[in-house]
Amino acid sequence: MSANPVSNACGFLVLSVLSQIIGFGAGFIARQLGAWPILYLTAHGLVAMFMARFLKLPNAWQVLNLILPVGAMVATRIYIPSWLLAATGLLLALIYAPTFWTRVPFYPTSREMYKVIAASLPEDQDFHLVDLGCGFGSLLLYLARVRPRGKFSGVEVGLLPFAIAKIRATLLGRGRIHIHLRSFWDLPLSDYDYVYAFLAPPPMARLWEKAKNEMKPGATLLINSFPVPAKADTIKEAPDHRKTKLYSYQYHL
Repeated sequence: MSANPVSNACGFLVLSVLSQIIGFGAGFIARQLGAWPILYLTAHGLVAMFMARFLKLPNAWQVLNLILPVGAMVATRIYIPSWLLAATGLLLALIYAPTFWTRVPFYPTSREMYKVIAASLPEDQDFHLVDLGCGFGSLLLYLARVRPRGKFSGVEVGLLPFAIAKIRATLLGRGRIHIHLRSFWDLPLSDYDYVYAFLAPPPMARLWEKAKNEMKPGATLLINSFPVPAKADTIKEAPDHRKTKLYSYQYHL
């Protein structure tokens, strides 16, 4: 499966459709045998989930395949207020709208990668790290906890992720995490010892030029999944389902 989040999502969707078709077949057989609706829908969901597991889909997609048949039946039999649908649409827009102009989909860093990133940071000296596109701030909160000598900044253009990250940093960051609502393209990188980015292929060449022009000598660029057009000093692999790689660049800067 491609490491590109967009490609991954499309691939997961296709495999989920296949899982649902097979699950539907199992549910149809159960229905023909006289099973009650809740039973043949359950059979549909269980078979779809096990098929998704067999196809090595992520856990979230396995759960989605399990609940989809029952969820679809419930959705067709209950009244959903228009305001709730509008609120859901607004919520999704607040999270995903920046994707249309940044060409970077909202795709958070895996929990397994957190430890790989932390292992790339010093334990016995002060440093300042910035996360370019920090989402809800979960990575920064983790790093602030395991690297107490670090100072952490995050930039985010999604309104809802920014607001949540800002609140979390204020309540839990102990004054060591600062979140900013701005594009990282407008952010000077000269103040940071470490710059972390998990973006997408299109902007990586431009990011590399920005890093070379702005980062101070000895600073380190940490890139998740999508390398810049240069040879990495080190490449570390996270033990997640995608075998995500962390590329580190310092010598070239």
